[in-house]
Amino acid sequence: MNKDLSKDIVVEFVQPLASNLELFVVGVTIKGTMKHRIVSVFIDKPNGVTIEDCSKLQYLMDEHFESFEYANSITSIEVSSPGFDSPLVYDWQISNHISRLCDIQATEEKIHARILSYENNGDFSVAIQQPKRKGVKPSSDLEIKTFQFSEIQSITIIPEIR
Repeated sequence: MNKDLSKDIVVEFVQPLASNLELFVVGVTIKGTMKHRIVSVFIDKPNGVTIEDCSKLQYLMDEHFESFEYANSITSIEVSSPGFDSPLVYDWQISNHISRLCDIQATEEKIHARILSYENNGDFSVAIQQPKRKGVKPSSDLEIKTFQFSEIQSITIIPEIR
């Protein structure tokens, strides 16, 4: 083994298996010590991930695990969907979150907004959410802004309690 286990190495092992199931690896975490690592693989797909998707990929990974060069240093490898606090990796993930609040890190500003629409070319529109200020009535005028996914630094969905 020439290199230490890295996220990129895990993605190289898992993504071909995930692709067979039309899934995408959107994140990897590696925890633990050099000899006892716990690897978590996070997956997504355009219509959202199901528990069955996670189970199928876990099964494929288990079948191919012995051939993985780093298998001896991994105590556990698990599959899950990304949490709400995980930044979106692919533009199509936005389509799964229409009407949800998000934080967008643009080049020169951070924007709190509600996702309105998504186009297959990576464009998406949001309604800018003005910060609530005590004693100030919020404006009824919505500022609509369109972004190209490739031009933003990150976008994270914000959980809402309704």
